[in-house]
Amino acid sequence: MKIRTLAMMALVSLLLSACSASRYYVDPEWAKMPKPASVKVVFSTPEIGNPDDLKDDLPEYEDNFVDWFAPQMKRVIDSCSNGKIDYSMMMVEPKKFKFRTEKMNETNKNFDVPEYPLMKSDADVYLVVSNIWLGREELESNPGGWVMGPSGTMVYTAPTTTRMFVSRGRYAFYDAKTKKLLGFGAAEGSMTYNFAVTRTDWENSVRVMTKQMLRETPLLGR
Repeated sequence: MKIRTLAMMALVSLLLSACSASRYYVDPEWAKMPKPASVKVVFSTPEIGNPDDLKDDLPEYEDNFVDWFAPQMKRVIDSCSNGKIDYSMMMVEPKKFKFRTEKMNETNKNFDVPEYPLMKSDADVYLVVSNIWLGREELESNPGGWVMGPSGTMVYTAPTTTRMFVSRGRYAFYDAKTKKLLGFGAAEGSMTYNFAVTRTDWENSVRVMTKQMLRETPLLGR
């Protein structure tokens, strides 16, 4: 029985890792460059999968969610760059974005990369974030069914699911002057919960999602 329990825990961990893993690409030349002096983060209006959770956990932001989301994201990127980059934030409607198709280097599969056509030279780098979604999801960690028990008899196990609160989005980095694409990917932060989502789940999921966007880029502290 203990062996089966450990096996199930390992399976859940593997599935969660697979689901939270994000695809990404960073231009090797850009990765070696010094930190940019300034970065403008242009992000689309976030979508909320469960408005009741927002009302329960962040009631003061029920009608102005961006006033919570933008500072949360900026706090993370400021911390990751050790405060050495001047970041500015701007939210725009999703219809303001366009998408270009690029090949992901690891899988060679097509990836829809977000673009913001109205980029200016008011920063060294633009970080464009689209398709932002926050909400609950469930992962089937055990389909259930009849299995052979320790005594050699068949035992029925009930299906089980893992509850997660998720923040996800697509992103791309651009050189603001040349409009060159420097990196892109999909990022996701997933927090498991038992009975109810908490304010901490919102904070941690955004933190993990944002950190994923910065990996292997010059924006990280060093």
